[in-house]
Amino acid sequence: MWPPEVRGDLRAGIKAKNQGDLNLSERFLHRALDTALALPLETLSNDPHLKLSGIAIALAGVLEENGKPQAAYDVYASALQRLRAANGLSGRERLRTVGVAYKLGEMAGMYQQSTEEEERWLVYAVEEMLRILRDEQLGSVPSSSATAERTEVEKQWILSDLELPSWVDKTDVVSPLQALGAFYNRTGRQE
Repeated sequence: MWPPEVRGDLRAGIKAKNQGDLNLSERFLHRALDTALALPLETLSNDPHLKLSGIAIALAGVLEENGKPQAAYDVYASALQRLRAANGLSGRERLRTVGVAYKLGEMAGMYQQSTEEEERWLVYAVEEMLRILRDEQLGSVPSSSATAERTEVEKQWILSDLELPSWVDKTDVVSPLQALGAFYNRTGRQE
């Protein structure tokens, strides 16, 4: 599932996290991300951007848990920037952009960043989710049961390898919409 150049650092990073050594975990995951970013995309096989963003999410989660929210925020923002710049994303990779944007919006609110920053990420999450839903209705995003079954198996491998947080798996339209609605209500812009 993972190229040999990345596999060792990923395992060591996850092991260190599970043992409570967040500083060591951070170092291994950072090295794994740097190595993965330096590899040609085809080395990461199917859904390379899903894998790259998965490593970034694992690293950012460790940073956040280790009391470094700004560093975590920066890693999430870089991951989203790479996803947005990529061409030909799969349906799952596009859903990942929604999840990361949603997380950035949530963090912006939690860590008292500007309301413009929070709004920007939440609006992007909602707009991208609506684009994905539109494309799925038009048949642009594969939705056959065979593809969904294969995708679920691959997803389990990727998620189990990285032990990603539960918010990564949220793919419904309700969460970003609800968060954006709550943001507008909180800022007095109910209309």
